[in-house]
Order: sequence, then structure tokens, then C-alpha cells
Amino acid sequence: MLIHTKLHRPQLRTDALRRQRLLDRLNSGLDRKLILISAQAGAGKTTLLAQWLADRPHPSAWLSLDEHDNELSVFVSYLCVALQGAMSNLCNQTLQSLRGPATPPPRFLLASLINELNERFSDHNGANDRDDEAGFILALDDYHAVDNPTIHQFVADLIAYLPPNLHLALASRSDPPLPLAMFRAKNELTELRTADLRFTPEEASVLLQTTAGCTLDERTIELLANKTEGWAVGLHLVA
Repeated sequence: MLIHTKLHRPQLRTDALRRQRLLDRLNSGLDRKLILISAQAGAGKTTLLAQWLADRPHPSAWLSLDEHDNELSVFVSYLCVALQGAMSNLCNQTLQSLRGPATPPPRFLLASLINELNERFSDHNGANDRDDEAGFILALDDYHAVDNPTIHQFVADLIAYLPPNLHLALASRSDPPLPLAMFRAKNELTELRTADLRFTPEEASVLLQTTAGCTLDERTIELLANKTEGWAVGLHLVA
């Protein structure tokens, strides 16, 4: 039994700061297969990813992972249902194969999923709709919860064979055991890290003013930004 609330993109706080410099970085990387946000807990990964997808006019799917998703059949089932939530009748054959008495081999599941994605997204490419050029984004939040090597290999292969109009976005507290160096070498990876997500003094000033309703002098803002090292949760606690 799948928990369908894991497929809901988190609701943004009304006072969530719009960090345009990071949104621009993500948008500029949409010619690549993999978008990775790898940063410490409380750095604002989930908020940034949810805000980015909410801003985009194109369809997207969301899945929040946890430690219970470390069986391949469960993981792939969640992927398929997440995709179906955004595009109906997608991955029907792959889901059907998972309902049998035994889990099919990973390579069979990969081929089935890729072929179904390719069929659907090839239709989009053939329509030559410029609004769909940047493509569909499948977002996996809390990917650090996955520790099954079979799933990591499945995800690596999935990225390698993704159709051109589909992108995978991962948010994780640590670098996932995927061939990131290879993706960098092929210019198939966009990445944001803890240093990128740190709030600048200017962003810290806006956050404190918006959240706490206080206007502080420049020296105090700079001191708070330095003391918290631009850590999003730290600044919220200060506010």
C-alpha cells in the first residue's frame, strides 16, 4: 500500500523568501538530465525545489522518500504513481508488471519504464510545442533516505536513458552514490550545494524583515549571517 501524501509537493510558507539567484541557476540547467541539490539539513533544499516547480508552467511530479522506500518494487511503484499523478495513463504496463507474484528483474523494470516514458515524451516532441521544450521534471526529495545499491543503480540507469524532454531533480543531505563525475563530464548535471544555499546578508535582511517584522542595521545583519553561516533554519530561529 502506497502513502499518497508522499506524492504531494510541500505547501510553501506564505513568508517563504523567493531566492531568485538560485531559481535562475536551476532554470539555466534545464538542458541537462540531472538536477542535484545536495546540502545539509535545514539548508532550504525542499523549499527551493518546491518553489521552483511551483513557478514553472510545465508539468512535474513529486515524491518524498523515506527509509521505507528501499525495496525496488516499492520505489518503482512510487515513481510510476507520481508520474501518473501528473500525466494520466503513464507507466500502466510497468505498474502492472509489479502486481505479479514476483518482482521482475531490475533491467526489465528499467526497460519497461523507459519505453513508456519515451513513447509519451516522443509524442510531445513530435507536437513541436515550444511551451514543452524544457520538459517534465520528476522531483525526488530526501534521496539520502535511500541506501539500497540496487535502487541507486536503477536511478543511474534511468538518468542515462531518460528521453530528452524529461529531467530528474534530486534533493539530498549528501551526494548520492551515482556516477556524478560522469554526468559532469557529459554536461548532464546541474548542482547546487550548501555554499550555494547559504543566505547572503541581503537575503538574510529580507528574511528577518519578512518573518520577524524587524529592520536591523547592516552591521547586525552581516554579523547574524556570519554567525549562522547563512543557514536557513538558523536564521529562522533568530527571527
